[in-house]
Amino acid sequence: HDLWIIFDEIYERLVYGTTTHRNIVSLAPEVMDRTIQINGVSKAFAMTGWRIGYALAPGWLAPKIGAIQGHLTSNACSIAQWASLGALREAGQDVERMREEFSRRRDIMTGLLREMPLISFEEPRGAFYVFVNVQKAIGGTSEGKLLEDDGMFCEALLERELVAAVPGTAFLAPGYIRLSYANSEEEIREGMSRLKRFLQRIETK
Repeated sequence: HDLWIIFDEIYERLVYGTTTHRNIVSLAPEVMDRTIQINGVSKAFAMTGWRIGYALAPGWLAPKIGAIQGHLTSNACSIAQWASLGALREAGQDVERMREEFSRRRDIMTGLLREMPLISFEEPRGAFYVFVNVQKAIGGTSEGKLLEDDGMFCEALLERELVAAVPGTAFLAPGYIRLSYANSEEEIREGMSRLKRFLQRIETK
């Protein structure tokens, strides 16, 4: 149908186990002329505050993207641009060390989640989040508060246990919550202990 493809590769370096990242153009070279690939340094290089992203697009389109971006957000400072270039060129080993550490933290979090009631999940194969199915808890109550949906679940979890999670509804996945393991092992273990306690106290129908 001659559709354009915007292909986000922000997590391309953060994959685990036997999972490998595949670029869409390598799978279907015929779509290259109508594909825009986007990426950045905030995730794999832990440079969130530097606000650097980039795009790869057909030659005739790239200047037009640059013109729109320049008017919408002005320009990234030169220091951030040079630092990002250095990361892309020189930080491969550092990224691999971080990837291995994220993999270890993922295993810790998922291992603890498996011990909890009312939830299920698929083991993440990339990034640093776990999407947890909490549908069995929806409709239950927490200290008298009705958990009508994933938003109310997250609100109650924050109020009762001071654990922050993102409602799946924000990602078009109602009935789920998103947890991040981009944190220290100590914080992950403490957060999972609190989540388990919260789940154990939910009264279901």
